[in-house]
Amino acid sequence: MQIALKTTICAIAILGCTWVASALDDASIKSPIELSNASLDFGIVDPHETPEKTITISNRGSSPVKLLGARITCECTQTDLKPSTIRPGESISFNVTLNLVDYPSDRVRSRIDLTVDDESVPIPTVEVSADIRPELVIEPPIVDFGNVRSGQPATETMKISRDTHARYRIVSVENTSGVMAVLESSGDKDTQQFVRVTLLPNKDARRYNGSITLLTNIHRKPAISVPVRARFVGIECVISPPVIVFRELPPGAFVGSISVLGQSGLRIASVESDSQYLTTEVSADKKLGKHALKIALTPDTPSGEFSARLTLTLRENGLIETRYAVVTGSVDRKLLSW
Repeated sequence: MQIALKTTICAIAILGCTWVASALDDASIKSPIELSNASLDFGIVDPHETPEKTITISNRGSSPVKLLGARITCECTQTDLKPSTIRPGESISFNVTLNLVDYPSDRVRSRIDLTVDDESVPIPTVEVSADIRPELVIEPPIVDFGNVRSGQPATETMKISRDTHARYRIVSVENTSGVMAVLESSGDKDTQQFVRVTLLPNKDARRYNGSITLLTNIHRKPAISVPVRARFVGIECVISPPVIVFRELPPGAFVGSISVLGQSGLRIASVESDSQYLTTEVSADKKLGKHALKIALTPDTPSGEFSARLTLTLRENGLIETRYAVVTGSVDRKLLSW
């Protein structure tokens, strides 16, 4: 029984080693086809050009290889490769041409897969790339307003430049909700055009992510989408200190002051306390956007631990927002007799 078990284990081990060796042999099979270029980079090309490059196919194997043709992932890439048989040691060449008249992007990425009659023969592929020199240069490519005050409009200007020997131009502009773009110059003789982009006032949103569409007379790019971004910010101010802490004060005592510093035009519309035992007085310099809030206890404040929250309603250029401050401490009516 023990001998039989050992024999079985050895057999499994031998079969396993044979399978691994076979897998390694399959993985190490090399294609008999050798290409002069595994990739073609056409660099920067003009969209109206038809650049061409040549690739040589060589048979480094010991048997003939029958080429059926090529599968290409993009219609912008064309070849003149015809079905043929390549004998061992022989080579043939074919041309790769770019036709970009209808190509909608400025980055060309495609792949050429050669096909043969024997599917077991591994065939290398050719990666094709190019960058198209745009007919129109849009600056900036993204209109980013950055931080915009809520409720206030903001404006940026885009510049569109073009080749002086071509008549490409922006014909019109399409807007989306929240933004308005106006084409300021559209003369055929001008080498530059300008589009004024205005972000419409918005008091409710925190961010804006939209776009405008530039309509052109370019055949391959009749419409160009330009992203528009913005972040809306509300009333910007600093409240100092946000918390006032006092110890053992008598009723009617002055507790302290809170300063509110913001932009010109800021004002404190109202101050409300959740405690009936606080009084507040506001003094302001509206030109500087600086306010002082004086806080005192009422004469009838009872002894004991005290805590109250103040709600400040702020107004600025049509915006209304609230801020908060806290007053806490202890009150001792015995101090009134001192």
